[in-house]
Amino acid sequence: MAHQVYPHGGIEPLAEGLWLVKGGLPFPLRRNMAVFRLADGRLVLHSPVALDDAGLKALEGLGRVAFAIVPSRSHTMDASFYRQRYPGVAVVAPAAIREQVRVKAPTDASAEEMLPPLGFVLHAVPGLKSPEYVYEVPLAGGGRALIVNDAFANANAYDSSRLLGRLVVRRMGVPGDEPAVPRIVRWLSVSDLAALKRFAGTLAAIPDLRIITFSHGDPVTRDPAGALRAIAAG
Repeated sequence: MAHQVYPHGGIEPLAEGLWLVKGGLPFPLRRNMAVFRLADGRLVLHSPVALDDAGLKALEGLGRVAFAIVPSRSHTMDASFYRQRYPGVAVVAPAAIREQVRVKAPTDASAEEMLPPLGFVLHAVPGLKSPEYVYEVPLAGGGRALIVNDAFANANAYDSSRLLGRLVVRRMGVPGDEPAVPRIVRWLSVSDLAALKRFAGTLAAIPDLRIITFSHGDPVTRDPAGALRAIAAG
């Protein structure tokens, strides 16, 4: 059976060696795939989003797809697509959720084992019921980027052109137009909100931070440290 590919945007450049793809779902929630290129040209996909043929051709033009990160149990749906398309792809997930992820996305190694040798710094997110990481990566042109899954999100995580998006998903997203802990995460996934906010403040202290991507919502490319401090103070 062919893998379902939902509508998605193009591959948007954020910085040298870092791109974002905005994908869709039947439910009007937008989801993002971050694409990071290692110094040797291999690509790492975070929260994979299946692409159509034109999208795959554009992706292949950036480098060789080598790794796919399944960041949490709720982001498994398209990892198998890349395993089938590129048999050499290594699918990785946090060790604590690998067994649960295997059902939908068989994994080759844990994030803790596979990613640090590639230059990733793994920041364990406190205060969540299900473990996940914020991934810190070096940018080819200088500075650092953070690749965030669900702990924090930004505006435009929902499709406001659809009635359901306006009525429901907006009420589940961030409470304003700036990065924050999404309402649905607060309701369903947070065990210690104070710890999660303190964590945002800790991330803000990372030197030369240039960009933050989120699995849902717009990336932050201007004053990302300030955005994190605002989350911590919110």
